[in-house]
Amino acid sequence: MPRKARRARTVQESEPADAATRTAPVGSNRQTRSGGAARSTTVGEETSATRTGIKRRRQEDLAETSSKRRAAAINTRRTTARLDASGADESETENGEDDAPHNQAFYDSINSIAGASQPRQQQGGQDPASQQLLLEEEVARLNAIYDFNEDDDEPPANASTAAHKQRAASVSLGGDTFDADSPDPDEDLPLESTDAASEADMDADDTLVPRDEASITLDITEVAHEPTSIVSLEKLRLMLNLMTQRGWTGDSDYADDVLPGSQEPLDDWCSRHETTLGRGSLKRLFRTTHRLLLMIKTMPRAPRYAEQASHLCDNKKQVEKALEAVRQATNQVVDHVPSGTNLTDLQLREAKAARKAICLKIMPLLVLCLKEAFLVGTNLSSDVDAPLPEEGLFIASTLELPRLLLGWCLQLHQALGPLLDERRLNSSDKATRTAARNRRRLRPHLEHSCRTLRKAKTQTEKLRQRQMRGDLDAEIRRTQVEQDRQQKERDKQQMQLITNHSHKLREVDDYLKRHRWHMWEDDGLRETIRRVANPDIDVLLKLVGPDRRACDVVRRVGELKAMLASVTYDD
Repeated sequence: MPRKARRARTVQESEPADAATRTAPVGSNRQTRSGGAARSTTVGEETSATRTGIKRRRQEDLAETSSKRRAAAINTRRTTARLDASGADESETENGEDDAPHNQAFYDSINSIAGASQPRQQQGGQDPASQQLLLEEEVARLNAIYDFNEDDDEPPANASTAAHKQRAASVSLGGDTFDADSPDPDEDLPLESTDAASEADMDADDTLVPRDEASITLDITEVAHEPTSIVSLEKLRLMLNLMTQRGWTGDSDYADDVLPGSQEPLDDWCSRHETTLGRGSLKRLFRTTHRLLLMIKTMPRAPRYAEQASHLCDNKKQVEKALEAVRQATNQVVDHVPSGTNLTDLQLREAKAARKAICLKIMPLLVLCLKEAFLVGTNLSSDVDAPLPEEGLFIASTLELPRLLLGWCLQLHQALGPLLDERRLNSSDKATRTAARNRRRLRPHLEHSCRTLRKAKTQTEKLRQRQMRGDLDAEIRRTQVEQDRQQKERDKQQMQLITNHSHKLREVDDYLKRHRWHMWEDDGLRETIRRVANPDIDVLLKLVGPDRRACDVVRRVGELKAMLASVTYDD
């Protein structure tokens, strides 16, 4: 272990330092000490020049990119550590006496980092205190540029959200204006905590959520007896409770702040949240989500499933329009949140303000809207102050609403990348660790709910398909029965006709046997004599068979007249 360097001797004892130190033999302690004293004087002058260069460099480096600044900071730490070790080795070789290192690269590196502009010259050594001072000033300059060490003034858990409403300088984000100075917990992390690093450190299941670019079309089928599926509401209860924790709203009564009051105009409600949301895509998403919440709130509750399907059919276009508005606003917010490693100071502030708005306003309102969508499967209304049921019954049409909302929540949660970084879980600040942990806890609940809804929808679709197949089979059976009945009726009528015809033939045969005249002959003669008292014989012969004689026809006409007369008399 090298001994701690001693203080340099006074200037009065020094000798010329240009060549004496280098040419003196190693065993000359006097020349070594005098050379170190001369270098100490030079160090004082160089330190003053170095500090002046640092001040000038602070103003010039504001235009440099963030990647070069990080590289300079990292190289400074590595070079200083390496050169300190080299200087310690050289001090050991001088039998514990004070001496400056002879490595010119040491002075060149310090001068290039500090921004010294004077020509290269032979410089004296610097003690460890001076080197540490230079290093601290350089790091302080970088910290001032990137706001590494901002205080965490996130509201504590269960605190009123009224403390959040502080006006500050604003920046723009895709048409939005935000509170640029709004603090973010975990802002004291180093530059290495970038979006890319945070995404890499997240769990393996935290993959990017595929964004649905197609227009939303609800699949609504009115069935006589709509099948239902049971969905657990445990994860919804956990998400509602999570919104009250640090990292989100930090307010146990956040619903009273996020939602408008009973007598509060919507314009005043939007203005109240404008400090955090701005005036662009975030505000648009906030308003469209609230509009969808009100629309879902009017839907009939279980077990009125037929009324639910009828309500969705009657208001299909309005519901699809509201869902499409939320989808487009969500995509705009996600697209306009800056991400990546090469961000300017303005972009960093924009991203910070947008993520704060998502945590404090957007996500809590989406969770409340999700609650309304899940309450459709229960017999409760959000206006009733009652515990959340353990499960709900949903038809296929009503399952689509919470499924879409969960997908948008996952998209926005993905945009919180830097706030979910693994390094925040290991931060020395307890508030930072708690906020990061609570933010990361939301995603498993969302993913579990998505899987549950997918299973429920699949089960409901199978039941509905089975029911539709059963209804189709029943309809086919009913149709077959009706066809059989009609066929039997036709067969019966045909048999009746045949029977009647046979009976008619028997009557005709019996008539011919009794009267020796065909029934049709008597009918023709009888009809003629009813109209004409004494018809011509030629006319009568045309009404009988060709084998009939005129005398026989005249005799038969007389018999028929007598029969008609007797019938008339009897009547």
